[in-house]
Amino acid sequence: MTRIDERGADDNTSMDTVVTKKPIGRVTIKELNRLISDVQEYPLEPESNWYVVSNAWWTKVLEAARQGFVDDIPAINNSSISCKAGDAYFLRANLAESVDFHLLPEPVFNRLKDVYGLEMVNRDYICRKVISKNGKPVVEVYPRVVMVYLARDTSRYCELRLTGSDTLLDLRDRALISLGVASVPPEKLRFYIAHGDKYELIDISQQNIDSYFDTAQKVYVDVCDEENKWFINNEKPTNSRLADYPSNSLSSYSFYESTRDRTGSYVKGACGLQNLGNTCFMASALQCLSNVPELTKYFLSNRYVADINERNPLGTRGELARAYGDLLHNMWSGENCSIVPRKVKMTIGQFAPRFSGYAQQDSQELLAYVLDGLHEDLNRIKVKPYVPDDETLERLEEHEQAEKSWQAYKARNDSIIVDLVHGQLKSTLVCPVCAKVSIKFDPFCFLSVPLPPKEKVKQVVTLIFNTKRRWAKFTITMATSTTVQDAINTMKNSLQNIGNDFTGEIVVYSIGFGELSDEVRLLDPAEPIYIEDKNQFLYACQVDHNPNTHKVIVIKNQTQTGRTLSLPMVFTLPNPDYLTRSFLANRVLPFISDTFMKSPLELCLYEEDIKLGDEREQYKLFVMHGVNAVPFPEAPDKPVPWPGGLPMHTIVFQWKDPQLFNQYKGADLIDREVNVSSRKDIHLMECIDLFTKQEQLGEEDSWYCPKCKKHERASKKLDLWNLPQILIIHLKRFQYSKWHRDKIDIPVVIPVKGFELNSKLANERHEHVKYDLIAISHHVGGLGGGHYTATALNKTTGKWYDFNDSSATETTAPTDPYVSRTPYMLVYRRQEITTDVLLPDANVEEEMEE
Repeated sequence: MTRIDERGADDNTSMDTVVTKKPIGRVTIKELNRLISDVQEYPLEPESNWYVVSNAWWTKVLEAARQGFVDDIPAINNSSISCKAGDAYFLRANLAESVDFHLLPEPVFNRLKDVYGLEMVNRDYICRKVISKNGKPVVEVYPRVVMVYLARDTSRYCELRLTGSDTLLDLRDRALISLGVASVPPEKLRFYIAHGDKYELIDISQQNIDSYFDTAQKVYVDVCDEENKWFINNEKPTNSRLADYPSNSLSSYSFYESTRDRTGSYVKGACGLQNLGNTCFMASALQCLSNVPELTKYFLSNRYVADINERNPLGTRGELARAYGDLLHNMWSGENCSIVPRKVKMTIGQFAPRFSGYAQQDSQELLAYVLDGLHEDLNRIKVKPYVPDDETLERLEEHEQAEKSWQAYKARNDSIIVDLVHGQLKSTLVCPVCAKVSIKFDPFCFLSVPLPPKEKVKQVVTLIFNTKRRWAKFTITMATSTTVQDAINTMKNSLQNIGNDFTGEIVVYSIGFGELSDEVRLLDPAEPIYIEDKNQFLYACQVDHNPNTHKVIVIKNQTQTGRTLSLPMVFTLPNPDYLTRSFLANRVLPFISDTFMKSPLELCLYEEDIKLGDEREQYKLFVMHGVNAVPFPEAPDKPVPWPGGLPMHTIVFQWKDPQLFNQYKGADLIDREVNVSSRKDIHLMECIDLFTKQEQLGEEDSWYCPKCKKHERASKKLDLWNLPQILIIHLKRFQYSKWHRDKIDIPVVIPVKGFELNSKLANERHEHVKYDLIAISHHVGGLGGGHYTATALNKTTGKWYDFNDSSATETTAPTDPYVSRTPYMLVYRRQEITTDVLLPDANVEEEMEE
């Protein structure tokens, strides 16, 4: 943990001092919005100060800015991101920026501190420096602290704080001086990093210190004694050996260290990867990739060496390919149960600085970078030709256009990665103004498919049956984007599950209760059903006909003064001509009588007390035209005119005597309350459907229409065209927006054997293919603080293995279908994979077993 008070607390202030001073001035809403904008735009200057504030407090600032209530912002409070140990406060480990905390530049923080104060000085004043990392300025949220111990006497130790410019040699020199062994010759010294009870030899010559150290790390200095014996080797052996790369000599420094015992052997490929500090995301991705047989065979045969393209400026000069090749040789040697993937970690961090630290990252983003880096390192096109955009392609027949687009792509991109993992998508854009259609064919490496939004709100819907049955009250747990049709389907399924003989259709409508009347609005099946307005209530009526194809009428019962006597009801008509007095008397009035009016005995007793004659007409009928009430036709079978395009009619029964009705209480008519979820799980194919669903582009990503000569919010649709040998599906479980981040943990139904996508192909000439699942990258826990693992099929043994950092254990094969909320990436392999173009002279299984 990183201590807070050492960087910003007043030494004379008690650790639990609460700020009680009056704020200095106040901010206007205009100034507050400017300060918020400055957070995004302020430059990172080396050695400048930035301040850590909790997401909980910053969210209140943003909310106050949106609502305009600047005086509602409380004092700065970092209790959610700090913890106390003794008299000191520490920043909690593994926090994620924009999820757990935000960084404010010094002028913004000081202004907000002056106005709103700090709740507790030594906890809430968290200052951090901007350092240079890989040539780029970054805020060092977790200053690195290394504890260095003398291996022979651990009571001798020192605490060293690392800066951005430190090298391993700097660390060595400072440690030797602090421990009093600076005079020992270099050949008599070894440095180790502790991984539990195992020790990894450090290559002191490495310049990239980030490849070794997390925010807190233990280092042991081993001094060779007069008998030329090493303490760690003799007194606390690692029971491991260094890998063959770069040397098997104990005096050399290896990037890989096995943690297996000297006796016995291990299953090839069933090899864990040591966690180097929040690197579980990398281990999960690499384990999935390691179990792609064709790619691993390609590396184990060393054929990749001939393909290395060191001149490609888009690659890593072959360094990533070599590091990955070395990694696979160690993982598949059968001599290791776990290794330290430091060279791969260091190489990735060197060329992709976003992965260089030890913060938790995304396994899909890491795998995407690795696949792209390997592709460029192994690109068989040594000099990429210039391939201009060919505007005439869109004039061709689709299959010809797709083939020429693929040929143009292959002219610049030809590697084992393209052979195995790349497929082709058809993209269709349609201009909403001129209907111009643009079709493109683009390569893909992943299918990043969406999931339905997370269910996090509850909506109450009261279902009214069109018979004498009591009503049902549904409390539906759903997402804010859940549609009316989704809710209708949920209610129908729930009724069927409890053996209900429900028939007919359902119309959902909202009621806003006013002083005299009720505002009724029919809800479109495609619109979100969630309503935030507490004065709006949702009801659903069982009707006889499909409301999308038949006319709908709303029935209201009112007094002569307009007071509501019952809940508004909804009915459908067989056809518009049925809206007559006869229909209302035969179909609607009996329902009103059975549902809302007093019992027959009460009515008889009541009718004895009323006068006959003109009083026998107990109601009048009106048709509402806007706010105007038009009398209903007197003839029993004369239909009410139905203007074209009018979705519904509102009919008012105006009752002369309100005593005919029971006092209306909706709760009295409910005999069943049902709690349901709009989604229990989702099938993987539904995710594919969402991926290929037509959508309208937003303003920020509008399309330039060549016919209209301006940007338009076109409709866009993606379709599968050509499927790859290895299909990687990324389940987009993480939702990101400007104000909110969340994880969707809905279970997904995943086919294991014979997964078919032929029905989703726009290319009718595509061969029939089936896929088998061979690897899964799992994510458990919440956003920013979760953990990645992997499950994969070992091709040589035919068995499945669980990979959890350094652990690799045999497990049972996933059930088919496999239903779980943890899968984040899925790796599928074609059942009939084409291997002759890769290594026609070798067998996958045999070569991986050798």
